[in-house]
Amino acid sequence: MHLEKIRFVEDKHGEKTWELEAKSVHQYQDQNMMVLEEIKVTFYSKGGRTFYLTGKQGKVYQDSKNVELMGDVVLTSDDGYQLKTHSASYCDAEKTVSTSDPVEIEGEQIRLTGKGMLIHTEDKTFKILSQVKTQLKGKKKI
Repeated sequence: MHLEKIRFVEDKHGEKTWELEAKSVHQYQDQNMMVLEEIKVTFYSKGGRTFYLTGKQGKVYQDSKNVELMGDVVLTSDDGYQLKTHSASYCDAEKTVSTSDPVEIEGEQIRLTGKGMLIHTEDKTFKILSQVKTQLKGKKKI
Protein backbone atom coordinates (compact mmCIF):
# COMPACT_ATOMS: atom_id res chain seq x y z
CA MET A 1 0.00 0.00 0.00
CA HIS A 2 1.22 3.53 -0.82
CA LEU A 3 -0.03 6.71 0.91
CA GLU A 4 0.82 10.41 0.54
CA LYS A 5 1.10 12.99 3.36
CA ILE A 6 0.42 10.85 6.41
CA ARG A 7 0.25 11.63 10.12
CA PHE A 8 0.26 9.18 13.05
CA VAL A 9 -0.28 10.15 16.68
CA GLU A 10 0.27 7.94 19.74
CA ASP A 11 -1.80 8.75 22.78
CA LYS A 12 -1.29 7.06 26.18
CA HIS A 13 -3.64 7.72 29.07
CA GLY A 14 -4.99 10.83 27.38
CA GLU A 15 -1.56 12.35 26.71
CA LYS A 16 0.14 12.58 23.33
CA THR A 17 3.50 10.74 23.47
CA TRP A 18 4.65 11.10 19.87
CA GLU A 19 3.50 12.26 16.47
CA LEU A 20 4.89 11.20 13.08
CA GLU A 21 4.42 13.01 9.76
CA ALA A 22 5.76 11.94 6.35
CA LYS A 23 5.45 13.00 2.72
CA SER A 24 4.83 9.41 1.62
CA VAL A 25 4.68 5.91 3.06
CA HIS A 26 4.91 2.39 1.64
CA GLN A 27 3.47 -0.23 3.95
CA TYR A 28 4.81 -3.79 3.94
CA GLN A 29 2.16 -5.73 5.85
CA ASP A 30 4.06 -9.03 5.68
CA GLN A 31 6.90 -7.38 7.66
CA ASN A 32 4.63 -5.08 9.73
CA MET A 33 6.84 -2.19 8.63
CA MET A 34 6.44 1.13 6.84
CA VAL A 35 9.08 2.88 4.72
CA LEU A 36 8.69 6.67 4.80
CA GLU A 37 10.02 9.68 2.91
CA GLU A 38 10.66 13.16 4.40
CA ILE A 39 9.85 12.34 8.01
CA LYS A 40 9.21 14.50 11.05
CA VAL A 41 8.69 12.88 14.46
CA THR A 42 7.69 14.95 17.49
CA PHE A 43 8.29 13.40 20.94
CA TYR A 44 6.48 14.72 24.01
CA SER A 45 8.25 13.85 27.29
CA LYS A 46 6.54 13.48 30.65
CA GLY A 47 8.41 16.55 31.90
CA GLY A 48 6.78 18.75 29.28
CA ARG A 49 9.75 18.98 26.90
CA THR A 50 9.36 18.50 23.16
CA PHE A 51 11.90 17.01 20.74
CA TYR A 52 11.68 17.11 16.93
CA LEU A 53 13.43 14.48 14.81
CA THR A 54 13.61 14.83 11.01
CA GLY A 55 15.20 12.82 8.21
CA LYS A 56 14.99 12.13 4.49
CA GLN A 57 14.01 8.45 4.78
CA GLY A 58 12.94 6.12 7.52
CA LYS A 59 11.34 2.93 8.69
CA VAL A 60 8.67 2.46 11.32
CA TYR A 61 8.29 -0.99 12.86
CA GLN A 62 4.63 -1.14 13.81
CA ASP A 63 4.89 -3.88 16.46
CA SER A 64 7.65 -2.22 18.48
CA LYS A 65 6.92 1.40 17.44
CA ASN A 66 10.65 1.78 16.81
CA VAL A 67 11.77 4.30 14.17
CA GLU A 68 14.94 4.42 12.06
CA LEU A 69 15.88 7.59 10.16
CA MET A 70 18.53 8.04 7.47
CA GLY A 71 19.84 11.05 5.57
CA ASP A 72 20.30 14.53 7.03
CA VAL A 73 18.93 13.54 10.43
CA VAL A 74 18.34 16.51 12.75
CA LEU A 75 17.11 16.35 16.34
CA THR A 76 16.01 19.70 17.80
CA SER A 77 15.00 20.29 21.41
CA ASP A 78 12.51 22.91 22.50
CA ASP A 79 15.29 24.72 24.40
CA GLY A 80 17.32 25.43 21.26
CA TYR A 81 19.81 22.57 21.02
CA GLN A 82 20.27 20.93 17.65
CA LEU A 83 21.92 17.61 16.84
CA LYS A 84 22.94 16.62 13.31
CA THR A 85 23.97 13.16 12.11
CA HIS A 86 23.51 10.80 9.15
CA SER A 87 21.22 8.27 10.84
CA ALA A 88 19.39 7.74 14.12
CA SER A 89 17.17 5.11 15.71
CA TYR A 90 14.37 5.63 18.21
CA CYS A 91 13.58 2.76 20.61
CA ASP A 92 10.08 3.22 21.98
CA ALA A 93 10.43 0.72 24.85
CA GLU A 94 13.53 2.49 26.21
CA LYS A 95 12.56 6.02 25.06
CA THR A 96 16.02 6.48 23.54
CA VAL A 97 17.47 7.95 20.34
CA SER A 98 20.85 6.57 19.27
CA THR A 99 23.39 6.49 16.44
CA SER A 100 26.88 5.16 15.80
CA ASP A 101 27.53 7.87 13.16
CA PRO A 102 29.46 11.13 13.69
CA VAL A 103 27.34 13.72 15.49
CA GLU A 104 27.36 17.48 15.94
CA ILE A 105 25.42 19.16 18.74
CA GLU A 106 25.07 22.90 18.92
CA GLY A 107 23.41 25.21 21.41
CA GLU A 108 23.61 28.88 22.19
CA GLN A 109 26.87 28.60 24.16
CA ILE A 110 28.36 25.22 23.22
CA ARG A 111 29.26 23.05 20.24
CA LEU A 112 30.05 19.33 20.61
CA THR A 113 31.25 16.85 18.01
CA GLY A 114 31.95 13.16 18.35
CA LYS A 115 31.11 9.67 17.18
CA GLY A 116 28.03 7.85 18.40
CA MET A 117 25.30 9.15 20.69
CA LEU A 118 22.65 7.98 23.12
CA ILE A 119 19.76 10.20 24.25
CA HIS A 120 17.29 9.24 26.99
CA THR A 121 14.25 11.39 26.26
CA GLU A 122 12.55 10.73 29.62
CA ASP A 123 15.70 11.34 31.73
CA LYS A 124 16.65 14.38 29.62
CA THR A 125 20.22 13.08 29.27
CA PHE A 126 22.54 12.46 26.33
CA LYS A 127 25.96 10.92 25.85
CA ILE A 128 28.47 11.32 23.05
CA LEU A 129 30.12 7.90 22.94
CA SER A 130 33.64 8.62 21.57
CA GLN A 131 36.00 11.16 19.95
CA VAL A 132 34.34 14.02 21.83
CA LYS A 133 35.40 17.60 21.15
CA THR A 134 33.81 20.56 22.93
CA GLN A 135 33.89 24.21 21.96
CA LEU A 136 32.49 26.83 24.31
CA LYS A 137 31.08 29.89 22.64
CA GLY A 138 31.79 33.21 24.32
CA LYS A 139 29.67 36.28 23.93
CA LYS A 140 31.50 39.07 22.16
CA LYS A 141 31.73 42.41 23.95
CA ILE A 142 31.03 45.55 21.99
